[in-house]
Amino acid sequence: MTRTNALPRLKNVVFCISISLSMLFLMYRRDISGAFIHRDIPQVRSLETFDQQQEVGIAIGTVVRGDEWMNPESEKKKAVLVSLFSLSQQLGDENIVLLADTQSACKTLPTYLARARCNGLEHCIHSVYGSPTMDCIFSTLWSLAKHDIVGFINGDILVFDSFVQSIVSCANNYEHFVMVGRRHLSDVAMSIPATIREWAELETHTKSLKLDGGAAIDFFVTRRTEVSVFKDFPPFIVGVFRWDNYLLLRFFRDEKTIVIDATEVAPIMHQVFNELEVHESRPAASYNHELVTEYSGNDWTCGTIDNSNIILLNITEGKHDMKIGTGNFSC
Repeated sequence: MTRTNALPRLKNVVFCISISLSMLFLMYRRDISGAFIHRDIPQVRSLETFDQQQEVGIAIGTVVRGDEWMNPESEKKKAVLVSLFSLSQQLGDENIVLLADTQSACKTLPTYLARARCNGLEHCIHSVYGSPTMDCIFSTLWSLAKHDIVGFINGDILVFDSFVQSIVSCANNYEHFVMVGRRHLSDVAMSIPATIREWAELETHTKSLKLDGGAAIDFFVTRRTEVSVFKDFPPFIVGVFRWDNYLLLRFFRDEKTIVIDATEVAPIMHQVFNELEVHESRPAASYNHELVTEYSGNDWTCGTIDNSNIILLNITEGKHDMKIGTGNFSC
């Protein structure tokens, strides 16, 4: 055997050993007393399938007012339009599920969203706060999204091709997973890139921006088979805090699901971020906080990206390098 032929095999052996050790670390962890805690780790696809990538169907849903494309005069509306364009550019508009305030908004979609599935949320409106509730939003999304991989993302989040590639890599390597990631913060809306080079420059710019904390979760991507995590979800008000932390807590408590942090490999940008805005002052903030306390006590604080089981480090042709995260064993 020549040295050239031996190197790839040696790399595969080293990779297999590292994966095995990583899984053992996740399966057994000492508690404070020194005893070992056992945890079943979700199935990881065998190494042989890494070179036989499966086609992955992805549907991403997002909530919009529905008037952004009709009268985009404000920075916030411009941010939503740029974000929607980035989704259509990277994912294809046929794989986008638009959840608008009213069904009538679906009749006037811009051309780059012409093939998107669109549905009004009139049936989801809370009687007191006049906004849709997350339980109804998830139920509607699941009924419209027909692909194996389903995600939800906030409407002002700008994504890049690396976002889609990270989803594909997770889907090809983990049977049960949820992908999340921290956001970079911009106080202004971006302009729509016109060329591949401009997209690359914008992604580089995104990485240079301030990174928000792990408790602010702007997207979740998982398999539609993980629908049990969303069963009997509380009626949190959309656009207000706490529901995202509670949802991630549910994923942590679902022993078969592995929580994957894609921050390093899939930068995202939250546009028109106002550092002076106080979440507690938003309408329904106290309602959402009371609801999360009712359902989880103070455990919702464990629902942070910082507690992820695995951290992705590099994505190449559906494969990825990763390291073991802290894991959430205390909640």
